[in-house]
Amino acid sequence: MSVTWIPVLLSLIFFLTACGSSHKLSQKTAHKTIRQLGLIDLKDRELEIQKITQSGNHQAVVEANLQMAFLMSTDSEGTWSVTSFRLADRNWVNVKTFLRALELIKSQQTRKDLSNLAAGLREFKQKNRHYPTVETLINLADLLFPRYMSTLVRYDGWGRELILQHSSKQSLTIISLGADGIRDTADDIVTSP
Repeated sequence: MSVTWIPVLLSLIFFLTACGSSHKLSQKTAHKTIRQLGLIDLKDRELEIQKITQSGNHQAVVEANLQMAFLMSTDSEGTWSVTSFRLADRNWVNVKTFLRALELIKSQQTRKDLSNLAAGLREFKQKNRHYPTVETLINLADLLFPRYMSTLVRYDGWGRELILQHSSKQSLTIISLGADGIRDTADDIVTSP
């Protein structure tokens, strides 16, 4: 097995809450705040703030470069693949383990979002005696938020639009196609209010 290390700079976007209601987020504050996350132990040279775009007084998008390394190896046929990665000088993370964990998080978030949609729909039905008559989930989300839901939900954890299926005015179902993106497979996530 042949192993190669490739250091790279990875552009990441961080959403930060700006300090104070009328202060602009400075590069120094952004740098310090990102380092304080504690997820990775960054040294000054391993984190470079590229751009700050402030949205109002309370949010900003910080684009930063992080030093990252990939551990690569070859299989029996000589094909290279990434087996692990690390941010800055942290421990190596196995790519397959990381991707499995990411899929689990996406699934959990989707289930939570569907539960919130179902609760918003139940509240709507309680006040109006029927479910809303909309064709797409985007229209449904716009109708429910913020009066019946505190968080706007339109997409599943994989970035695909949720599917709204009407059986009647008194019955509907919300569907996520799950990780595979194919309808009517075992990983579909389905809820009815």
